[in-house]
Amino acid sequence: MKQILSVILCLFFTLAYTVELKEAHEKFKENKIDEVMEIVEKYIAENPDDAEGWFYMGRYLHYKLYDTGRRGYDEEKSDKVLEYLYKAVSLSDTIGNAYYYLGVEYGVRGHYAFIYKDTVKSKEEFKKGRETGGYPDWMLEYAKNTLKSCAKNAILFGGGDAELNSIWYLQFCENYRRDVTAVPTGLLSYPLFVNFIRDGIDNYFAPVKTSWTKDMIDSMSVMKLDTALQSLNVSACVKKKHKLPADYLMKWKLEEDFDYNGEKVVMPGTMLLIDIVRENGWEREICFTLGTSEKWRASMNDFLQISGFVLKLTPKVLEEYEKIDAKFTEKILLDKKNFEKYPEIMKLDYPRCSMILTNYVSALLQLNEQYGYFQQTKKQKGILKFIKENLDKRGNHFYHQLSEYLDSLYIQNGI
Repeated sequence: MKQILSVILCLFFTLAYTVELKEAHEKFKENKIDEVMEIVEKYIAENPDDAEGWFYMGRYLHYKLYDTGRRGYDEEKSDKVLEYLYKAVSLSDTIGNAYYYLGVEYGVRGHYAFIYKDTVKSKEEFKKGRETGGYPDWMLEYAKNTLKSCAKNAILFGGGDAELNSIWYLQFCENYRRDVTAVPTGLLSYPLFVNFIRDGIDNYFAPVKTSWTKDMIDSMSVMKLDTALQSLNVSACVKKKHKLPADYLMKWKLEEDFDYNGEKVVMPGTMLLIDIVRENGWEREICFTLGTSEKWRASMNDFLQISGFVLKLTPKVLEEYEKIDAKFTEKILLDKKNFEKYPEIMKLDYPRCSMILTNYVSALLQLNEQYGYFQQTKKQKGILKFIKENLDKRGNHFYHQLSEYLDSLYIQNGI
């Protein structure tokens, strides 16, 4: 099971660079963003009809605004990001990543609007993200399958922009599953956002419980790793459901998020996530999207069960044969109607995010492996046939290792 996860859930991104932009790319890897901007700005001045140059101008400015230094929002600078990206797609409609970043930028504008309780502007921004191609049909289908997998009133921790922006678009613009509170793990260390999710907005964004006060949130910072075991109380009804003893306590070892000058530390968002789970008291189902990094799940991976198209938090460490809710996962992932828009990825690849689609195959292969434990070969073969007929399109988002693995399974099962 873990081998499959390591092979299939590893999302990586392939970026194409011209020779002239290679220097900017190298500077970007060194995090010298101001030098990167100077190089690309000079490049587009000399090559005003090159769509790729305009795309990277928008992409790198977006990075400078939100991924370096103190995060903030400046609408005039955001307008510049959009200007560069619109220029790119006006010169070429084949740069999928330009459309992706249009969706990302409008997503930023949309979530800052709802943080400031402006739901009208929030909807407008997410609608523009959809209209410009930032949230294509296949991405919204992915988001809908994720939300379909959540119990009523669930708290859903998500991964990157592609997952969260498409979910928020469905919730705010199409009024789909607003009962679910969707929270990106990447913003749990950002005080402005955390203060917002604690309060929420009536009938728009359901709040989450946390014991952290506004002062604690405003002053949160990187913390030294506490080597003591983390623990959570488990409600009586949950203990009964999972056949746990009356004195059971959920315990696990928290790993460091990174090493800082030889000291093991954790991000404040990691401790906040644990606090949210603790304060929730098992009242609302806690889920993670399949696109969340294993590293940002507060070391609770052994307690997570694939349930449909999400990972559901359970109170106990799961055995291999328990790591997937087979019946419910079949209901979501073996229904052809849930993949009607999937083939559209073949029209235009979005390399920065299209790899998330392999999560469909990943979940089904784990279901296939679980059936192997019980020697249900007929069901295993049915899953592989479903993958081949509905999900195995071999576009750019199907990387080499996954293709090889699937081919070997087809041969073994005579498909």
